[in-house]
Amino acid sequence: MVRYKERWVVALLRAAPGGGKRPLTAVALRKALEERLHESFGDFGLGATLRALQIKAYEPASGLLIVRCARTSLRQVWAGLSFLTKVEDRRVAVNVVCVAASARTCRKKVMAAISDHLGRRVEPGALAETVDAAAAKVDEALK
Repeated sequence: MVRYKERWVVALLRAAPGGGKRPLTAVALRKALEERLHESFGDFGLGATLRALQIKAYEPASGLLIVRCARTSLRQVWAGLSFLTKVEDRRVAVNVVCVAASARTCRKKVMAAISDHLGRRVEPGALAETVDAAAAKVDEALK
């Protein structure tokens, strides 16, 4: 029996200010990612990628996005995230920070990514709250 191998993609999503619009959701992100994968790789590529694609966590306050996918479709998912420019008529920019092979290494890399990337643009007091909220979200998603 062959073991199923998966990858965890940790990304930071920056969205343009909404101006009164509601915040982005994981469902909206998945739908936009599916559309982008279909445009880029066609029906076959979309079908092969969707088999194991999951948005495990999205934290709107920090922009932290964690996606789980099959190891074989990692390149397609990474490309789809990189090509993502609009979600619900809002401009977005996605920066893939790292790829992890297990939930344990994913958690370690998420903490490092938050302190590196968010530490520059968030006040020190708010950073602790953001890290704690993201850590709780990651722990919940990885259980």
